[in-house]
Amino acid sequence: MNELLEKYFSAATTLEEENELKQYFASKNIAKEHEPYRTLFVAFTDELTEKATEPLKKVVPKQRSIKRIWMNAFAYSGIAATILIALWIQRPNQTENYAVVAGNRIEDPEYVQEYTEKKLNKVNAILHRSMRPTKSIETVRQSLQPMQKIAETRQRLEEIENNIQFK
Repeated sequence: MNELLEKYFSAATTLEEENELKQYFASKNIAKEHEPYRTLFVAFTDELTEKATEPLKKVVPKQRSIKRIWMNAFAYSGIAATILIALWIQRPNQTENYAVVAGNRIEDPEYVQEYTEKKLNKVNAILHRSMRPTKSIETVRQSLQPMQKIAETRQRLEEIENNIQFK
């Protein structure tokens, strides 16, 4: 039986050997070392006797016809094209480039670019300062990683001990 169990758990048994295991576990003469496996094989035989409470219904999803799919595609693309044409016709014809800074209209692109760079540099500096704590948190997290592995190893050892104690 030990050899059959090993073959069963390595998925190498034939149907006859599996039936032999089921009959063995259904009988009253089971060795104490095989007792933990009894519930597994009894559950298999119990499943064979179960009946469905109501008949199974086959659900077939509705399939839309190809013609309808193409009609919808043409309709939606027509609507999208109409919206795009309407927006293109009604867009303002302004070709002037300017920016508004502190309520003043500025038309000099070089000044606007310099002003924008200054503001973006300030934002970048603020973000850099605010990210410092997260960098130190990441350093702490990395230094705690070996501790996490120790906890995982301890948990695995406890699982192994629990599995060994059932004999």
